[in-house]
Formats: sequence, C-alpha cells, structure tokens
Amino acid sequence: MAWIWIALIIVVVILDMATSNILYSWMGLGFLSAIFVGSLGAGAPLQIVTACLVGALAFVIGSKISRKYLKKHIDQTPILTDKIIGSLHTAERDIVEEEQQKVNGIYWLLRNEGQVIKKGEQFRIIGIKNNRLYIVKEI
Repeated sequence: MAWIWIALIIVVVILDMATSNILYSWMGLGFLSAIFVGSLGAGAPLQIVTACLVGALAFVIGSKISRKYLKKHIDQTPILTDKIIGSLHTAERDIVEEEQQKVNGIYWLLRNEGQVIKKGEQFRIIGIKNNRLYIVKEI
C-alpha cells in the first residue's frame, strides 16, 4: 500500500509545480503519515483515515503559513486596473460619448460618463469594463 501513498505524494508535488500555489504539497504530510501508520502494521482503512485527517489539518495550517509567507516576501505589484483607475489624462480630441485614444501606450475605447470633454482638457479614469475605459471630466 506504501506505493500508492508515494504515488499520491508525487502527484501533489507535480500539481503544486504546475499551479505554483504551494498548497497541495501540504497534503503530502498526510500521505507520509499513512506510510508511517502502515509500516506499524495498520490496515488500509486506518491508513486512509490517517491520510485524510493529517492531510486536511496540514492543508489548513499550511495554507495559512504559505499565505503569510507570500504576503511578507513576495512583492505585490499592482495589476493594470490598479495602476490605471483613478489616473488623470489629457484628451487628444473632443470626447462626447465614445472616442479612441492611447492611454499608457495602449489604444482604448474611452466611454465618457459625464460632461463633454474638450481637446486638451483632463479626464479621470473611473473604471474598466468590456475593454472600455470609463472616464469623467476632471473639474
């Protein structure tokens, strides 16, 4: 029965490498405990219960440890939406309802949600939906 637990350990390690979550490997501790219990002469049902209980406990505790570690040691760079929402830009032409304009090097369809924005006036990006930037005139 030990070869089944070893195979499961290999599966969860490969799964973690594929997803880069570092979560499933914690379940491997449950599989290791099942190998240990099996080496003491326990039957398959006790090995399965041990693997499930220890694996679930290790998964819960391990995910908290992993989350805490990642929060401390991994740089949290903002994604595009975090960088762009709230930023100010200058209109290249009049924007009544919709107009295409380059923002931060990318052409976007701008959807004006407020007053008409004249060429040269500033607008603020208030949201992103369906590849459109929703904007309002900066007063």
